[in-house]
Amino acid sequence: MTNTPNRPGAPRRTGPQPLLTLEQCRQIAREFDGSSKTIDELLVRWRKVVPELKRHNLIAAARRGGYVTKKERKPWTTAEERFLRDNWQRLSDHEIARLLGRSYTSVIVRRKRIGIGRRDRSKSAIRDQDEPTEADRLWDDQIVLRDRVSAQVNPFLSLLAWRCDSLNQAA
Repeated sequence: MTNTPNRPGAPRRTGPQPLLTLEQCRQIAREFDGSSKTIDELLVRWRKVVPELKRHNLIAAARRGGYVTKKERKPWTTAEERFLRDNWQRLSDHEIARLLGRSYTSVIVRRKRIGIGRRDRSKSAIRDQDEPTEADRLWDDQIVLRDRVSAQVNPFLSLLAWRCDSLNQAA
């Protein structure tokens, strides 16, 4: 694509060019309401004009044309964040969302933003810190044995100097 300015003296635009003009974006924004049904209808109609148009292009065009969502954003309170921190291991994300009156997605996003994951290592269980049991040692031995066999069977591993003899001697 060429980056020629639209009028003399205008700054050069870099990056990808928009698929739709500003006037087309305004037309889309007048009909756009954010619902899937409306997006599908607009997509069918506007793909006749721009065949490579996708859903996200249409949504971006509506915003560029002046569409602003009417959905209210509910800020997180410190009490809600504290509840999330205290209960994320005991309750599922769906239960937390129901109890806080929020969507499942908002709970997941907030949990990630404040730095707590589903598998938070700072709160590992006591059994994770115990000495390995005999079953754990047996499992480790099976993994080593599987690696030895795969080195014996796969000729590619021999190119990497994985030989069964050297592995058996190391054990």
